[in-house]
Amino acid sequence: SSGINAEYGGLTEVIASLLFERVTSRITNQSMSIFLYVLMLLCMFLIFLMFPSKSTMINSYTAATYIDPDRGIVLLIAVLLAISDCGFNIIANSSVGVIFEGDTDVGFMMLNAVMSLGTGTIFFISSQLSLTWIIILEVILGTIATVCIVLNTFKTCYQD
Repeated sequence: SSGINAEYGGLTEVIASLLFERVTSRITNQSMSIFLYVLMLLCMFLIFLMFPSKSTMINSYTAATYIDPDRGIVLLIAVLLAISDCGFNIIANSSVGVIFEGDTDVGFMMLNAVMSLGTGTIFFISSQLSLTWIIILEVILGTIATVCIVLNTFKTCYQD
């Protein structure tokens, strides 16, 4: 089941990246990030409803959940997460290209280092935190990223 979800997620990221190429030329990073933020919030809410809070720490097949895990919901979460991940990655990469215009190698190296450090940190602490806290952290970080993009903190796009 998780292999199928990964395939749907990967396929969705490929399709989304092709669609985002067409869409991003017509709308701003701010509008796109708000759309992606709403998708991310929907995913986090569905994950919260579907998995027990202690599922990151113990085998919790018998724990109560708000909604029963269902293949359709799991696939929906995989697709929505893939779309939001792809979109935020495109915005991050384009921002690095603008910020480090003269030396993009350094910018992309720093971006990859930060993303790898973040991923490693989450894997390390995930067994120590409940799923609820991981979702809260994800929402906080997503909110910060969206606010920075919407307010054009890094001056990466032209104002109308």
